[in-house]
Amino acid sequence: MVPATLPLADPSPIEKLPTELLECILLEGAKHAVPPVTEDELWGSFVYRCDQEEEHPCSLAFRLTSRRFRNCSWKAFGAYLCETIFDLRSRQSISNLTAASTCEHLAPWVTKLIIACDEAPADYPLDWDWEENPTQLEEAEWVRLRHDSSSDLAQIKQAESCWYPGIWKCRDDESPMTGSDFALSVSQEADTRALQEVLAKALYCFNNMDHIGFYHEPHTQPGRYHNLFRKFPKISRYREEEDMGDAGDAAHLGLQMLIHAMVASNITVRTMTLAVDLDEHHAFLTKVPYAIFARASQKVETLVLKDMYSPFFQTPSYEEKARLSITRSLFPRLRSLVIDHGHYEEFTNTRSIVPLPSASDTPVLEKLTVRRTPMNAKNLHSFLQCYGQHARCISFENPPDQKYRSALESVRNLNVETLEIEHFYGAESLWKDYKSKLLGNMSLDEFPENLAKRVLLHPPSFKDALERYWLRSAEGRSDTDK
Repeated sequence: MVPATLPLADPSPIEKLPTELLECILLEGAKHAVPPVTEDELWGSFVYRCDQEEEHPCSLAFRLTSRRFRNCSWKAFGAYLCETIFDLRSRQSISNLTAASTCEHLAPWVTKLIIACDEAPADYPLDWDWEENPTQLEEAEWVRLRHDSSSDLAQIKQAESCWYPGIWKCRDDESPMTGSDFALSVSQEADTRALQEVLAKALYCFNNMDHIGFYHEPHTQPGRYHNLFRKFPKISRYREEEDMGDAGDAAHLGLQMLIHAMVASNITVRTMTLAVDLDEHHAFLTKVPYAIFARASQKVETLVLKDMYSPFFQTPSYEEKARLSITRSLFPRLRSLVIDHGHYEEFTNTRSIVPLPSASDTPVLEKLTVRRTPMNAKNLHSFLQCYGQHARCISFENPPDQKYRSALESVRNLNVETLEIEHFYGAESLWKDYKSKLLGNMSLDEFPENLAKRVLLHPPSFKDALERYWLRSAEGRSDTDK
């Protein structure tokens, strides 16, 4: 007797949707994917995507439910990869990048690429001193963690030592950035060129690349340690400032390899977001030759420079030629510039000042954003006067203090159309309880709405706090005049 054949189940209603509509649904899901690293602006702590996978699983996981979902998800998957950090220091990370670049269905949808070069101290993450932090872990528990994690940690360290060892080999008296006359060793130069070639081949496959990012935050954990921290969550992830003296050297080398790979692959982008050693407001340190960087930046319209190198372990003094200024000749199409000095307080710059560019070589900007840059920096006024001459919009984001007077007076002289002042620290809760006495420390002679044709204040509670302060101040002045 021939067994009866069971009828195939009908496809779900969502699978009957047109391909274009199904792609839009999947792409919307990708927008809600957790970024690889986010920072709590109020507390300064880091939140990692890997820690939220159980609570917030990848919204694209259901792409493997059926062949139709898979075939319609390449665009969404590409958007997800655009927010993924690929680490030059990790074999697995670069292998993932290579795999993505060689997938003919996926590569066309990758329009943004973020590269990092995360170096870690030899004894990371077990360099944390229990004796100086007795409240975090009991001594017996700390010893157990050291013992139980030794095998997992050894595998990571072994992988690090085998991944282009000529580049990362530590030497007591040499590093890739120790001076203009330093020549790389033969093995280091060979390995550097080899890794650059791997990166260049991957970049070449992303034909629609429009945004290049170089990520560096010396305090965050490298991605290759995620599984270790997931297994032993009580191990301190934080990389101490004094242990990260070599991290800047690795980051310099990583940026150098990225720019060279862009030129080798003939990739040009309209947006660059780079973590750099920001020497001043308008100049940054790099060993990338001017001619090479100019070829990579010829089509850049939006440039974001983040100073993410520790001021306590600055790179050794450079010659003038080892610094690049933001000029029209280097960025001929630049229209939007963001200068971000990160979390670091103002520090004394012992290097000579790089002259501001001439009027003919200053980029013609439409928008200039100064983010977290100390308001009392000596050359801020000159910088604003030079780079803000043609800007229709000037924005101050998260100023580290309330000393706005000099910066805002500079804006007054520029006759900009829009002035933006954005405060994200503390968000709404901070400004709702802000007292008029503290607002008085802002040293503003008048309400900032008179400084430009249009003034935008964020968040709304910050605007309300300013209005309350100036209303009280106006009433006080009226009572004094009587």
